Amino acid sequence: MVARTRNVNVMHDWLSKGLDMNPMENVWAELVRLQTGVKNRDQLWEDVLQVFHELPDEYFENLIHPCPDESELSPA
Repeated sequence: MVARTRNVNVMHDWLSKGLDMNPMENVWAELVRLQTGVKNRDQLWEDVLQVFHELPDEYFENLIHPCPDESELSPA
């Protein structure tokens, strides 16, 4: 392994601790958070679709582009 020969620290559990880097995981987490009182599979599907369609476009934009461009940062 190249990382060992060059004395580089490797984060083997990066994915499990870096879900913020996976937009789809964040969408599912938000859908689960917003679910209430689901009683059966059909209701779950209907609720998931409803909640998904109610998420604002800005939510998805922030998942894809969470950090502003350097040009968008204002000097402090």
